Amino acid sequence: MKQELIGPTATLAGAMLSKIELEYSDFTRGIVAKTFEDAYYALLEGIQRVDTAEEARRAAQADPPSQDGS
Repeated sequence: MKQELIGPTATLAGAMLSKIELEYSDFTRGIVAKTFEDAYYALLEGIQRVDTAEEARRAAQADPPSQDGS
């Protein structure tokens, strides 16, 4: 687990738990753990998407299309 993601993961997990609060009378350890896990992997996926988009943008800037249409 990336240590720098613990705080953001906890924040996201809290928001996710607040969305399902009405479905459960109380949260078990399992529910909290699963929600934290889901939040962590959602953040990792989001970071990966941003990194991929940035790499594609940098590659496009480094190799601009030719002006003559070829």
